[in-house]
Amino acid sequence: AGDSKKINKNKDLLTPVKRGRNRLQRSISNASTATTATTRMEENFDMDQLSTQTPDAKGPMSRIPEQTIHCRIHGLIPLPTFARRIIDTPQFKRLMHLKQLGLTHYVFPAANHTRYEHSIGVMYLAGKAMRLIQKRHPELKVEKRTIDLVMIAALLHDIGHGPFSHMFDGMFMPKLFEGQNRKPKSHEEFSLEMIDYMHKKRKLGGLTDEEVLFVKTLIEPEKFEEEREKFEKKYKGPWVYEILSNHHNGLDVDKFDYLIRDGTMLKMADPSQAIARVMDLMEVHNGRIFYPLKAQTDIYEILHTRYMMHKKVYSHKTTKNFELMVLDAMLLSSKILKIEDRIKSMSKYTNLTDNILNEIRTSNSRHEDMLTAKNILKAIESRKKYTFVDEVLIRHDAWKAARKDKEGNIKPLTEKDIIDLKAKNCDLKESDIILARSKLHYGKKEENPMKFVRVFKIDKTCKPPKKLFCPEGGHRDMLMANVPHLEHIVRIYVRKRDCAKAARETFRRWFFEKIRKEKSNKGLWMEKDDMDNYYKTNSEGRDSRPLNKTASGINNDSKHPSKRQMITRSQSQ
Repeated sequence: AGDSKKINKNKDLLTPVKRGRNRLQRSISNASTATTATTRMEENFDMDQLSTQTPDAKGPMSRIPEQTIHCRIHGLIPLPTFARRIIDTPQFKRLMHLKQLGLTHYVFPAANHTRYEHSIGVMYLAGKAMRLIQKRHPELKVEKRTIDLVMIAALLHDIGHGPFSHMFDGMFMPKLFEGQNRKPKSHEEFSLEMIDYMHKKRKLGGLTDEEVLFVKTLIEPEKFEEEREKFEKKYKGPWVYEILSNHHNGLDVDKFDYLIRDGTMLKMADPSQAIARVMDLMEVHNGRIFYPLKAQTDIYEILHTRYMMHKKVYSHKTTKNFELMVLDAMLLSSKILKIEDRIKSMSKYTNLTDNILNEIRTSNSRHEDMLTAKNILKAIESRKKYTFVDEVLIRHDAWKAARKDKEGNIKPLTEKDIIDLKAKNCDLKESDIILARSKLHYGKKEENPMKFVRVFKIDKTCKPPKKLFCPEGGHRDMLMANVPHLEHIVRIYVRKRDCAKAARETFRRWFFEKIRKEKSNKGLWMEKDDMDNYYKTNSEGRDSRPLNKTASGINNDSKHPSKRQMITRSQSQ
């Protein structure tokens, strides 16, 4: 009896162990069954069916949602099948290593966003605009395939950008081919070559040759005039070319995305409400995009935001300083890194990104130019910049009059133009100074962009109300009429601080003799000693305030507190 009790006690102790073992075996069995089912589902999975599935569809695909990504600017963005096929290529992933604002992050640390998310954002806005037009204008018969092609063009419009974005094609390429009979390519031309390369390698999701041509005309309309006319007839007007790259008035989804994105990331501007309103109100009439008259203030806000972002961010003097230093480093190392050969081949160009600075840092070459380039990059990291000397802001009419040659062409400004006016006893050399010129405008250079905005208004006095159209911005005189639409910022830097004083004097001599043509320091920065002499000698700038008064207007000679309080109180009133 005692032995049987011990056995029963042992059974009671082993029962929980057996239960746990049985549960473990059942869980393993269920997991293997689920794995088998998942494997069968993956075997039957087809990416081509993803875009054709509907919520009512039956089968394993009905449980797979459409892939989306989260954008900080636009929120959730759905990615169609054709977009994923393009995004998941080395050529598009390359945009992850190209900063949207180049070297601006050395001045504004938050400017670390890339061309990758910008391109996806432009694709989203392009699809949104096309679907709105499709819904609002059924007479245009906009097909889904047309919307897809416009979105593909938006996705690929910046795929040809080089290292540090516009610095590469705007500064590096002209210097690289200087003295050669070769015209430097723009980033749009690189994009067209990259699209042809991807189409040849079948990385564009099976687009036909005609569809690829249409995509290229959307990116660079002015290069394909004959082909563009054919597509304009097909799509009932040139309105389709005003979505992505609008050369008529500059209002396009590319500009909309980078203004919102750059302004949000840097906390410098927020035109999102104006852009949303303009996109919601646009209509197509007579084959062109029109905006209601009430949206003109929003349009002006967008154009003014572009001008201010260029002035405060894109053309910042310190950013330009770093760009000039990186430009010198890239020019010195270009032959060793074979940059020119990498430009010719799109397969090699795929690996040409902002990481070129790391290629210079880690290069094993002991060439003198490479060592100098490495020293420049070390100076950048320790923030030992070139010395900024001076700058002037010149209106375009003055610039045009000063730089026009006998044939009427505007000559580019070079360092030699400045050095030619140096003093006789000055030993300043052309290689000591660097000139940087930036253009500030509202999108149409010297033209008023509001002049090119087509507007309409609703006349409610008629029954039913009628729409009245003004093809080329009839109310443009209300906005930006007396504003200079194009200005030039000319800056001078020196590589050696010892040359700064001589460079400033020579630069001002050039400005007075060639631009202003009058002997006056008005509007220019000066040192304290120069400022004291200026107020003493210049009748126009003499301080007319009494010597016994401060800037606040309080009489220092008066020691009576009530009188001092009385003067202050009367001024505040």
